[in-house]
Amino acid sequence: MALRVGRIFDHPYRVLRYDLLGNMLDELAQCAHFDLARACQREAVRIWPDDEVTVKHGIRVMVKMRGTEQL
Repeated sequence: MALRVGRIFDHPYRVLRYDLLGNMLDELAQCAHFDLARACQREAVRIWPDDEVTVKHGIRVMVKMRGTEQL
């Protein structure tokens, strides 16, 4: 039996922060609902306007933002 090591929770939506080179810096949130993930993303781009903040559903990128610009 293999143990899965990693995240404590496994919610479908994740909010991730990337630097200008595309390196992931932080996993800011895991959310059960898309609207909550978007609210976390909007607050994150306000705090870190120069970094890209992405909402992902599994491996699918749902929304990318940097500052007020949606990518």
